[in-house]
Amino acid sequence: MEAEWKNHRLNYLQTETRLTKSRSLSFPLRIAASIIILLGIGYFTWGYFSKETITSEIASTRQITLPDGSRVTLNAGSKLTYASSYGDETRTVDLRGEAFFEVSRNASKPFIINLENAVVKVLGTSFNVKAYKNRQNVEVTVPTVPWPFIRRAMKRARWL
Repeated sequence: MEAEWKNHRLNYLQTETRLTKSRSLSFPLRIAASIIILLGIGYFTWGYFSKETITSEIASTRQITLPDGSRVTLNAGSKLTYASSYGDETRTVDLRGEAFFEVSRNASKPFIINLENAVVKVLGTSFNVKAYKNRQNVEVTVPTVPWPFIRRAMKRARWL
């Protein structure tokens, strides 16, 4: 009986030692995997949410070509912001001030301008937007579209 007890105890200790060794080896691997996952999430999040901001000086205008080929002329004292991932999934910009847009046509990705109190959404055209801070009204001028079309579009427009 005593020999059997020693044999059982020896088997138990060997099993416990093996389990401890495998656990101690997997712990650093878990830590390393967690760090790699967190770094990957951070890298992709930073790239997706980082923004490009372009401003024009008080006494000058500034011309910009966006990654999709659309052109923007910022008027004096204006600011345009867009995501570094612009054009990948959406074509969205934020405007404070005044700008003339020449938007490249893309029916599957509308061009969206977020203003302080409105949103402008187009597929491709040329137009001017005045949206100065602390002003109640937003002015959109479309020189390339005939007036009857604008009037029909304004009846269907949604104001935010």
